Amino acid sequence: MTHAISFFTTPGSDISTIASIVIFTVPGVIIGGQLGPAFIRRVPEQRLIHTLGWLFFAIAGLTVFETVVL
Repeated sequence: MTHAISFFTTPGSDISTIASIVIFTVPGVIIGGQLGPAFIRRVPEQRLIHTLGWLFFAIAGLTVFETVVL
């Protein structure tokens, strides 16, 4: 417990970085946990597999593009 207290009271600690991660992660987990099961029941499995495959392919392509070109 004393480590946590000293971390939060130390000037210049990375608390702002951790806070921003938590601020974006917690709502994402809550929304994903609620909407994910409802979404998976309504979308056919084969369509979901193809859509996620193309999504991951696009993300990989953008990552490679940014690494090589930019």
